[in-house]
Amino acid sequence: VDLMHAAVNICQLCLSLALLATSGCSKTRNYTPVPPSNIRAGNALVGNIQRHAYSSHHCTSDNTIPHTSYQLAQPFHWYKEFPVLTERGGFDVIIGNPPYLEYSQVRQSYAACGYEEKSCGNLYAAVIERSLALCRTEQGYLGLIVPISICSGERFASLRKTLFQTTSALWFANFEIFPCRLFENAFQRVSIVLAARHQPGEMATLHVTKTHRWFAQERSHLLQCLIYTKVEHNTQSQAFPKFASLHQERIIQKMLHKADGMKIATFLHAHKTRHFVYYQEATNYWTKAVCCIPY
Repeated sequence: VDLMHAAVNICQLCLSLALLATSGCSKTRNYTPVPPSNIRAGNALVGNIQRHAYSSHHCTSDNTIPHTSYQLAQPFHWYKEFPVLTERGGFDVIIGNPPYLEYSQVRQSYAACGYEEKSCGNLYAAVIERSLALCRTEQGYLGLIVPISICSGERFASLRKTLFQTTSALWFANFEIFPCRLFENAFQRVSIVLAARHQPGEMATLHVTKTHRWFAQERSHLLQCLIYTKVEHNTQSQAFPKFASLHQERIIQKMLHKADGMKIATFLHAHKTRHFVYYQEATNYWTKAVCCIPY
C-alpha cells in the first residue's frame, strides 16, 4: 500500500519482471502477468480497519479537516480492500519502510486519527501503531525500517511503551550513516525493527545490536554478520540501549543496581543548584552542550 500511484505501478512491474526472470519461459508470449490484486494505492493511515464499531483506529474527516481534503488524502479502508484478512484478525506478516515525515507537514491535509503521532511528532510512529493494529495477534510479525530515534528519542517514549505492551519479542538492528548508509540516497540513521505479536501473559523480550559503522565493501555481508544482545533490565519507555556484546549489558545492569533509581545528577549534587546545561539530543558529527541559554 503506497500513497504514490507511480510507486504502485513500479512495484507491479518489478514483481512481474522478477517472475518472468524465474519462470523459465523462453518466449514472453507464454508469460501471464502477475495480478495486481494485492498492490494498492492509498493512504495507509487515513481510513478504517474494521467495518463496524468506533475505535482508536477509526479515522474519518472531522471539523478541522474539510471533507474534500479528506478525499484528496486517499483514505484506504482496510476492511474493504482486504475483507478476508481483516475478518480473520489481520495479516501474518507486515513489512515496510514508513515515511520519515514530521506530522506538522501533513496535519493541514489530513488527520491520522487515534495514534501517538501527535505527541511523537513523526508519521513513522503512526505507521508502527497501525501495523500493530493490522497484525494478527499471537501469530503475526512486523518488519519495519525506521529512524534510529525510536531507540532513545524522548518524544518516542510512548511508542516504545506501546511496543512493549503489544509484542512478545523485539529486535533492533541499528545503523549509522558514516562511512556508509543503508539507503545510499537517504541521509538518515535507521533501525531495522522486527517484532512478534504478544502471547497472553508474556513479557516482551528485547534484543539489540550495536550502532553499526561500516564500509561499502561490507554491504553484501552486513545483515549476515548482525549480532544481537538480549537486554535483561526492564526498559519499557526508557531508551533502548545499543549493545555490542553481553559484557556491555552486564556493565549497565551493575550501574543500574548501584544507582537504585537515582540519576547521575543526584549523585553529583543532592539538591538543585543554579547551574544548568543545555544539550542537543539529535546529533550529526558531535553533541552540542552549552551552559548558557542557546540562541
